[in-house]
Amino acid sequence: MKDIEDPARATADQRALERLTEEYAHAADRRDPAGAASLFTEDGLLTLFMDGAEGQPTEQHSGRSAIAAAIASLSHYDATTHFLGQRSFDVAGQHALGETYCMAYHVRRKPGVLVSVVVAIRYLDRCVRSDGRWLFSERRLVADWTDRSEHRQRDRR
Repeated sequence: MKDIEDPARATADQRALERLTEEYAHAADRRDPAGAASLFTEDGLLTLFMDGAEGQPTEQHSGRSAIAAAIASLSHYDATTHFLGQRSFDVAGQHALGETYCMAYHVRRKPGVLVSVVVAIRYLDRCVRSDGRWLFSERRLVADWTDRSEHRQRDRR
């Protein structure tokens, strides 16, 4: 934490940045793409690295409408759950850099089969304070590993 001149402000910034990551996960899981996109600056950037941090991005979405469309694509799953782990942010005035660990669970039901996709994610964030509120200016989703599996479902009668 770089901004130690005002400990109360530094603590408030840390909590506000943590809350920003929580709101994003909640919006994704509750199928609220507009809500997720509203957490970005107007020209915000969402970049996905589904094969790890090396190489070219798998997808890149610029601006709130493109980010909302990317979040809406999660609707092909029946359910998603994002569990947030450790988070760290370095605040320098009106800007912050952060890293958030996340385990993302995705479930899709097919007749007699439950398809499960678990992704270990690191979000690498650039944030900016705008009108007293923290927003993502850039969010990089790095998938460190992915587990895909299918499970037979038993008849529950």
